[in-house]
Amino acid sequence: MCAKDKHHYVQQAYLKGFCSKSNPSELWEYDKKEKVLSNRIKSVRLICCSHHYYAVPVSEDEIDHELLENAFNLIEDPFIRVLRTLGPKKDGEKIKVSHSELMSLAEYISFQLVRVPMFRDNVHGMARDSVVRAISILLDSGEIPHPSPEVAEKINGSGGLNVKIEDFFSLPSMGEIAPMIIESLLCKRWFLYVPHADFNYVVSDNPARFISATPEISVVGPADSFASIYMPLRKDLALAISPQSLSVNNVENQRITEHLNVCYLNKNQTKYFNRETAKYAQRFVYNSSQNEKLSRMIFKLPYVESCAKSEKLFV
Repeated sequence: MCAKDKHHYVQQAYLKGFCSKSNPSELWEYDKKEKVLSNRIKSVRLICCSHHYYAVPVSEDEIDHELLENAFNLIEDPFIRVLRTLGPKKDGEKIKVSHSELMSLAEYISFQLVRVPMFRDNVHGMARDSVVRAISILLDSGEIPHPSPEVAEKINGSGGLNVKIEDFFSLPSMGEIAPMIIESLLCKRWFLYVPHADFNYVVSDNPARFISATPEISVVGPADSFASIYMPLRKDLALAISPQSLSVNNVENQRITEHLNVCYLNKNQTKYFNRETAKYAQRFVYNSSQNEKLSRMIFKLPYVESCAKSEKLFV
């Protein structure tokens, strides 16, 4: 943790894999929103973390700030151990991994997809919009009384009524979806991407991303059969997980042979991978060095405001 009251949604030990030898625990921060590079290098202890991010109510009067943080350690530690064994190999080579090693990778990636603020904001935004619509329907039907004209004018004149969703609301969704993602990942093909020698991979505050692997299906979720998952593992290695079959009528549900296929990327492929990492960042991209070309690429990308800022209630 950053401190006892701060929890990481991107693990410190994982972030260190993108640091340089001269600064083994620090990264430069590129801000997509403000279009600026940090004026000084930042410690991994102080990035990708938030105050009591994993706080869980255990009773009406008690909140546990360590339960989930400690639980994530059980997933993070085995992942880092496996990651350290994955050294650069020859192009086209297959690396055999045990089922437990593959499971450690799948668990970490799955929870990385659902533990970040982007996932939390989406869940909260949908919940808030549902509450606003439900209250509006009840008001229109007369099932709940309208406020007085004076109160209504005050609410509407101030821009509407905020509907608060507690931070822990998304935690059950996180716990439900992650096992589904794990099961999906274990049925797919796994590739290790080695970057071109002139480049290293960047990382972000939302490092794991998913897209549809086929134009026949434009929208997918992370656990869908046709979703491809991409994630930089460290500055010299990335992971791609793709469906075994791209035919809508022929989805293979057999578990993969426990091999990781090694692919060496050329310059353009490496630059594209980094651009996609930056594109799917919520706000911040991190690199081991200051890089003017990287800055220009990142700052051209649009910053999309979090959907946590959703509908307000007007009465």
